This record gives sequence, C-alpha cells and structure tokens, in this order.
Amino acid sequence: MGKDDNQAVLNKLAKGTSITFGGVIVGVGAQFFVRIVLARSLGPQDYGRLMLGLSILYILSAFCKLGLDIGIARFIPQYITQRDFSRLKGTILSTTTFPFFLSSIIGIIVYFFSSPIALHIFNDLSLTVVIKVFALILPFFTTERVLVGGLRGFERMDYLTYTNQFTKQIGLVIITLLALWSGLTVFEVSIGYAIVFVAMFILGIYFLRKIILKYKFWQSTKQTFTLKKMLRFSWPLIFSQQLSQFRKRADTLFLGYFTTSTLVGAFNVAMPLARLLQLVISAVNKALMPSASKLHAENKFEDLKKIYKLTSFWTFFLTFPIYLVIVFNARFIINLLFGAEYLKANITLIILATGFFINSASGSFGEIFIVLEKTKINLIISLIALCINVILNIILIPYIRLMGAAIAASFSLIIATSIGVSYLYTQTRLQPFYRNHLVVVITSIVIIPIASFVVANQYSLIRLLGLIIAIIVGMFINYKLLNYFNLLKEEEKIIIRKSLNKLNLFCK
Repeated sequence: MGKDDNQAVLNKLAKGTSITFGGVIVGVGAQFFVRIVLARSLGPQDYGRLMLGLSILYILSAFCKLGLDIGIARFIPQYITQRDFSRLKGTILSTTTFPFFLSSIIGIIVYFFSSPIALHIFNDLSLTVVIKVFALILPFFTTERVLVGGLRGFERMDYLTYTNQFTKQIGLVIITLLALWSGLTVFEVSIGYAIVFVAMFILGIYFLRKIILKYKFWQSTKQTFTLKKMLRFSWPLIFSQQLSQFRKRADTLFLGYFTTSTLVGAFNVAMPLARLLQLVISAVNKALMPSASKLHAENKFEDLKKIYKLTSFWTFFLTFPIYLVIVFNARFIINLLFGAEYLKANITLIILATGFFINSASGSFGEIFIVLEKTKINLIISLIALCINVILNIILIPYIRLMGAAIAASFSLIIATSIGVSYLYTQTRLQPFYRNHLVVVITSIVIIPIASFVVANQYSLIRLLGLIIAIIVGMFINYKLLNYFNLLKEEEKIIIRKSLNKLNLFCK
C-alpha cells in the first residue's frame, strides 16, 4: 500500500471513528442523564432491580445472537471486496432471521419461569415483573444487535449511530423524564425500555434494507446461505461473547444473590462512570473492523499493524487524563451526579476505573484477533477472565461486598487484557505501547493532580469546570510536546489538523 493509500485508509477510519464517537458522546451524555435521574427517582432498591433485569437481558442476548453480529460485520466487507454477491445476500438473510427464532424460544421459557428466578436466585419476588418484561423483548433486542453488525459491515457508521445511540438514548430520556415528572414505577420504566428496544429493532431493519436495495444484484441474485460457515467462524464467539457478557454482569448478579438490590444500585452508579474510559476504544472498535478486514483480505498486514498502533496510542492519549480525574475526584463526582446516598461506591469507582483504563489503553487486540480469524483466543481469554471473576466474586462479596465485586471485575479485566496483548505480541510481534506514551504519562501526572488539589475546595460547578479545563489543557500540552519532539507521523498530523479545523481551531 502506498503512502496515499495508507492515508486514505486512515482518513476513512478516522471519519468512521469520529461519526461513531460523536454518536457515543451523545449517547453517553443521554445515558448519564438517564442513570442519574432513574437512580435518584427510583431509589437504590428499585434502581438495583432495573439493573438486574437489564443484566439478565444482556446475558441471554449474548447467547442467542450466536456471535453472528461479529460474523456479519466480518464477512460483509470480504464478500463485497470479492464481489461474491450470492454469499453476501445469503449471509444477510440467514444471520438476521435465525437469532430471532432462537431468542423467541428462550424468552418464552424465561417468562414462565420468572417467579422462581426472582425468588430462589435473587430472593426478591418483586423482581418478577421486571424479568417478564425483558424476557418478552429478548428476540427484538437480540436481532437488533445483529442488524447493527450488518450496518458495521457496510461501514454505515451514521446509520449505526442513529439506531444504536440516538434512538436508544432519546427514547430513554423521554422515559426518564416521565419517571421524573409522573413518578413511574420500576415496572413502568421497564415497559419504557421495551418500547425503545422495539423501536431500535424497526429502525435497524429499515436502514439495512435501505442499504441492500441500492445494490442492483439484490433482486436478481440467488442467495447462497452461509449460516453453517458463519457458525463455524462464530462458534467460539458464541461462548466468548456469552462469557464476556456474563463477566460484565456477573458482579451485578452476584451482588443481587449475596447482598441486596440496594447495593446493586450503588454498584451500577460506579460502573457507568468507570466505563467512560471505554468511550474512545468503543468507537474505534466499531470503525476498525471493516477497514481492518479489507486490509487483511488484500494481504496488507504491515498496514494493519500501523493502524493498530496508531489507534491504540490515540485511545491512550484521550483516556489517561480522564482516568486521573476520576481517581483523584471519585467521591466528588458521585456526590455531584447521583447524591450522597451512593457515596459508599467511591472506592468501587476507583477500582473499576483502573481496570477499564488498562483495558482501553491496550488497544483493539480483540478486533484484530477476529480479523485474523483467531476467534478461539477470544474464547479462551473470556473463559479465563470469567473463571477469575466468578471465583473472586464468591470469595470477596460476602466479606467486603461492593469492593469485592469491584476487585473481581477489575482484576479479571486486567488479566484478560494482559493475556490478549501478550498473545498478540507472540503471534505478530505487535504491541500497543511506545515512547509517545511516556510524554502523555509525565505531563498528565503533573497537571491533573495539581488541578484536582487547587479546585478541591471550590463550589461544585466551579470545581467541575476546573477539572474539565485541566483535561483539555493537559491534552493540548501533550500534543504540542509530541509535535515539538517530532514524535507524530505525518498522517497523524493531517488527521488532527482536519479534526481541529472542523472545530475552527488553529494547529500548526
């Protein structure tokens, strides 16, 4: 690949990432509003019940989609590049219908066993109605996840953002406002979630149909169904996604089993705050898959390695200052956003933030494994992480409760990241860290702690504004130092200048 071709790929990846990141920012802003208002209006106990219901939904969905959301995103670009329209059509049809029927069966079973689940597992019969609502919505939620995978495959990050971010968050904001003004119960809020998920499903179908009908081959080409091939590719993902999703939700479920819904609510105040550190890597992952798949199909592995290193560094660049702000101001952030009744989760937030930061800073190694068709390693990593998570939850939660769940979640994520990065290096000699990282570390560990100390005794809004300014100043100084020491590649400078020009900023 020539320099111009390499720049074109980076520009496309940057554009896709920026669109996705913009949607993620809007989505996270709305999500935080939803979480803050629901946590305050429902109270820790009912908020905990809602989080338990959602955890059950996400775990069941991870199984029912059979890894096909990743498979469809992986193979659509390949079949388009190869102009294999017969398999392209068969892939879309088979992967968007089979999960719907499977999840419908699972949903019906869970619906009729909702009372025993609520009573005998979580010792909370009031949880029954919440479980029933999410059991009924399971087929729509699961299929929407696969439809989003199809949009990723076609590199339509705008459609993905409309479906997965705007529709979801706007709908949930409306439900939240109703809860605030009308005092909705946890059951009524669950119904609201169900309506939003159905709307996302309908919109996903609309956008995918809009894309495929533009292809002249769609009506005339006879489909070649590829479900068996897709399942052979994705069967490790079936388990790795299930294991990963269960690991993400295990802490909530074990807290519900060993303690109370109130502590579940407190934990789920700290968790979304810590997950702020995955904003950038989440956007990169969604945009990286199609570009990386095309490079792999064209045997351009060196360019694939360059993209991995660049995206890893810029994820670290944008994430590290925010991580330090959370660590030095955890108690203030929780009190400002959620209220004093959730302050017991402040140490929990610091522990969780550490795990999420290390994972994000290590780059998109999981996506690279998928592109290289090494999906079994993702399964192995997920299995190891889940075992560690479950063992630590069982040992620690009965004694140190919230902190036990946080340690289990963070430590298992760090172990999974360490294994993934180490394996990637042994197979490809590729690792995400280099000297540029040192500049960011040195600058940030000077600026952020000093700023946190200076604004510590200020009024809440002034303190918050001061921390935001510290993050922006830290990033600006980091960029200037990298530029001064000639540590930035020319293609990076071009992308940065284009991004800054959109904000009407000057960058030399």
